[in-house]
Amino acid sequence: MMLFTRSHRELHRMAWPCLAAYSNRAACHTHLGAFTAAIEDAERCIALEPASGKGYSRKGHVELLTKQYAQARPGQSILK
Repeated sequence: MMLFTRSHRELHRMAWPCLAAYSNRAACHTHLGAFTAAIEDAERCIALEPASGKGYSRKGHVELLTKQYAQARPGQSILK
């Protein structure tokens, strides 16, 4: 049990810097108007840490800016 917990903590610690990098890069892409790249980075955030709302909020923001309202709605239920 201790081995599983320890490895889980290590994986979690390793994922967060990547999550922050992808999240920040998604925000930069959004600001620059590179919406396809922003969506890709936001989806990487979601894949790395599905429980975190950061990737969903980045992706939803881009979908709202590009008026993709149908795509933006399904993620809303996940955050509730």
